[in-house]
Amino acid sequence: MKDLLNKANKIMRDVNSTTRNVKDTKRNLSSFGNQSGRSSGAKTAISDQSWVCTCKSKNTSNFCENCGSPKPVCPNCGDYESALAKAKFCAKCGAALNQ
Repeated sequence: MKDLLNKANKIMRDVNSTTRNVKDTKRNLSSFGNQSGRSSGAKTAISDQSWVCTCKSKNTSNFCENCGSPKPVCPNCGDYESALAKAKFCAKCGAALNQ
């Protein structure tokens, strides 16, 4: 009986240790993204500004890194989201987009 009680106590210690390890891992993972000094909002802003060129290359700058084509923008207000969506009119200012 004493042997069985010792085994049960060992199992409970292992469970508690595993629970602490899981909590520590979750805490470390949640702080991992913020170690670069940028907030998660900054990362979102960078990913929101990416665009795909007609040559199928994904870019973050104003010109395609593969073929050099300029990023499509509305000629009236400079909004790029409507131009990227191949819309007929700019969602920001309503200007007609020639596409």
